[in-house]
Formats: sequence, C-alpha cells, structure tokens
Amino acid sequence: MAKMKLDSVYPDIVNRFQYVKTTNADAWQKYVKSVIAEHKYNDLLTRIAWDLLRYVYTSGTICGWYDKYNVYDSHITTAVKKAYIEVFGMPSE
Repeated sequence: MAKMKLDSVYPDIVNRFQYVKTTNADAWQKYVKSVIAEHKYNDLLTRIAWDLLRYVYTSGTICGWYDKYNVYDSHITTAVKKAYIEVFGMPSE
C-alpha cells in the first residue's frame, strides 16, 4: 500500500478524532445529522471529515501542513477520510 504524505500526522489526527468521539459524541452526531438534513455537501464523508479536522486543529496548523509536508487538499482529504472511518465508521445518510 502506498504511503500517505501525512503518515507522520495521521496518528495525531486519529487521536484527536477519538477524543471528540469519547468526550463529545452526542453533539458531534447531532451536527452530522444537521449536515445531512441540510444536504449542503457533495460527498458526506469529505464534508464531515474536513469539518471535524477544522474543529480539532487551528487553520494555521492545517495551512502549515501544505509547506511542511508538501501536500495538497487531496492528500489531507485522504488522511482525514481514513481517520474518520477508523474512528467513527462510514457515515450513512
């Protein structure tokens, strides 16, 4: 399997997502349900994974990854979708 460009950050992403799941699961699931109800997304998993990423990291940290790890949005999307599925499972509409 190919190595992700964000392999070094991936464990921390998973840990932060896990923290939300263990400390704020009800509020997060309520938010996901509201996103589904509003249907303001093209791909539900991408939308909620990025929303959660922006919840657990500052924009400055995320922006720093572009230069530090030489990544693009697609690399970050791959990592956060994988982490989301690992922690929460596949979302359903």
